[in-house]
Amino acid sequence: MIPKNDSDGYSPPSKHALMAEKARTGQLSEQEFNKYVINVDKEPPGSNKVAKEPESDSEYHEISDIEYL
Repeated sequence: MIPKNDSDGYSPPSKHALMAEKARTGQLSEQEFNKYVINVDKEPPGSNKVAKEPESDSEYHEISDIEYL
């Protein structure tokens, strides 16, 4: 199982990004992708988890906790 967020800052791609990539590579037809997008757009704002990106806890870090490169 891929973690949603880990200490190195990795976040897996969103469902939308995965579907778009499948459409670009021909694994999903343009019609199927458009149907997916229309269904996602019909959802009331905030009700669909597909459009939400994984939350980051970076806003809770103190300046001393942030590593600068």
